[in-house]
Amino acid sequence: MGMTMTQKILARHAGKAEVHAGELIKVKLDLLMANDTGFPISLNEYFRSGAKKVYVIYRRSREEMPAYGVEVDEAIAEGVEFMYLTNPVKVIGDKKGHITGLECVKMELGEPDESGRRRPQPIEGSNFTIDVDRCVMAIGTTFDKSFTDTLKKVKVSDRGAILVKDDSTETSHLGVFAGGDNVTGPATVIKAMGAGKKAASEIDYYLQNGPGLR
Repeated sequence: MGMTMTQKILARHAGKAEVHAGELIKVKLDLLMANDTGFPISLNEYFRSGAKKVYVIYRRSREEMPAYGVEVDEAIAEGVEFMYLTNPVKVIGDKKGHITGLECVKMELGEPDESGRRRPQPIEGSNFTIDVDRCVMAIGTTFDKSFTDTLKKVKVSDRGAILVKDDSTETSHLGVFAGGDNVTGPATVIKAMGAGKKAASEIDYYLQNGPGLR
């Protein structure tokens, strides 16, 4: 069984080829900035690998955080410290290029932005520094466009997503079906699995009956 992404990061920081569950890694402090639905699992793994302190810095409040509440609760139970309404502004390092701290600024919520969430705004004069020796940026997701960039007969949107017909996985090119992140944009594994199952059903129908409505 291969290493998780977090184990790979820890292995790289520790100068090791591999890191496995239950193995202690010499890490003083950890800082993780995240707003991803699966991030608390990775945070917990950092703790179990020997980190003494793990932070999550988020520029909005918990109510605006796009993460499952139960996962946040589990991370807090593990000892992860969430710093809401806080935004990193500068990574601080020493002459050897090692991270020694992170400068942050306090935020307040203003008017809603295009996402419908209240826009965070920095509070002047509220800058402060926390001591950390690792920073992991988790500030957004996107899908891999290298595949869609090669498509010639399949229509894609301005942002590079594959266009499908309403409530199906059928694309503009006859006999080609698509689903998952390259259609919907970044989403969950469960949604991608559901799209794959739907595509399989529609491909089966297509092979047996040819093109047309089911």
